[in-house]
Amino acid sequence: MTNNCQKSPEEKLKNEFDSQLRDHGQQLIAFILRNIQQHRLFSTEPYDVLNEVYLRGIKYTKSGKSIHNLIGWTKKTSLNVIREMSRKQVNRQKTSVDYNLFEYKIAALDAEAKLAQENKTNELIKRARKAFQELSDREQKILLLREIQELSWKKVGHKLALDGDKTQSDSTLRKQGQRAKEHLKSIYWSMYKEEEI
Repeated sequence: MTNNCQKSPEEKLKNEFDSQLRDHGQQLIAFILRNIQQHRLFSTEPYDVLNEVYLRGIKYTKSGKSIHNLIGWTKKTSLNVIREMSRKQVNRQKTSVDYNLFEYKIAALDAEAKLAQENKTNELIKRARKAFQELSDREQKILLLREIQELSWKKVGHKLALDGDKTQSDSTLRKQGQRAKEHLKSIYWSMYKEEEI
């Protein structure tokens, strides 16, 4: 066994630290615990702080410096460790809050854009329905049968004949359908321009 004169600074610190913990451990733990609670680090254990203080003590003595009042140095260093932990926790919380706020703003913007798009779509549908109602009954029938029910021109002619219209060729119906579409477009766009004014 070596005596204190031949021990390395780390071994001396370990022996002194162990001795001080035996003699003043309860006071040190109470001091550390009180500071942990004051800084709201409720998930931090006093022994985690003491371990960090011990590691810093080893690093300090390895640099060639000596600790003259180990209890005072331990209290001061443990308070510094707790303050650093508190700053890190505040920064993590601030970052988390900033990130959550950012996500909330993006979600709000998405919802707002979706609502605006839905409102615009609903408005366009209303306008299209209103324009459709401005068409003649025959134009409405032709467009419903051809565009909505997707019937062939032959079937469109057959359905119109069943409703009492005179029989017409496919090419005549096609021309009437084309004119009905153009009429619908012109009504729609004239309504659009009126709303802009």
